[in-house]
This record gives sequence, structure tokens and C-alpha cells, in this order.
Amino acid sequence: MKQELLNKIAETLHENSLNYSVSLGIFTSQHKKSLTNEEIICKTLNSNVSFYEMHSVEKQEILHTVMSSLMYAGDEGSGPSKENINSHKFKSLLRDLTISLTKIISSSTENYSFCIKDGHPYYPVFWDFSFYL
Repeated sequence: MKQELLNKIAETLHENSLNYSVSLGIFTSQHKKSLTNEEIICKTLNSNVSFYEMHSVEKQEILHTVMSSLMYAGDEGSGPSKENINSHKFKSLLRDLTISLTKIISSSTENYSFCIKDGHPYYPVFWDFSFYL
């Protein structure tokens, strides 16, 4: 998966939005097999990250969480532009993301979800998701 795709999705969600901002990132790492999952995450994010609630997740839960979060319609006080989330461009980007993410998920052997407490690379306000595959 390319960061460029994630940037295009975030830009589309932010364009003409109301009190709404999206940041998406993918981090990759080469690591030694002797490291724990926690050590790998800390080294990959290059920060003094701390996290909690790390637990195993089913592959289909990953795709569902990502897609349902990106398709959040907002409310009267905040959210993405309704025109943008219903646009052909956005639907095409989500289709590309689904294909790319499905390839990654299908080749993964371990799938974990976790919440970042400190050292978050982005500023989560409403929802956030973090997966280690």
C-alpha cells in the first residue's frame, strides 16, 4: 500500500469539510524475530509510544473498522462534505484501498489491534484505529 493513496483519501475527506480532519498513515518495518510485538511497534513508529488494549483481531474486522471509519458521514457540527463522500472519486479511492488492504491482510499471519496512549504520530480526536499485521 502506498502512502499516496492514504493521503488522497485524507485530502478528499478534508476538502470542504466542517470541523473535520483526517490523517492516515501506514508504517512498515524490517525487524528481528526476537523482538516482541510491543518493541516492533515502538521501533516502527520511531517514538516513545505507549499503548494499551493490544489484542488479536480477525482479518475481516480490520477491513470493516477502516472502511466504516472512513465512511463516517458526520453530523450537523462536523464531518466530511456529503458531496465528497458520495463522489465517484472517493468511491474509487476506497475501492483501491480495499484491494490494497485486502492483499496485506490476506498475507498476514498475525493481526493485532491496539490503542496508542502517548506518542501518537497523528492527533486522534473522534476515532482512531491502529493495527499491527
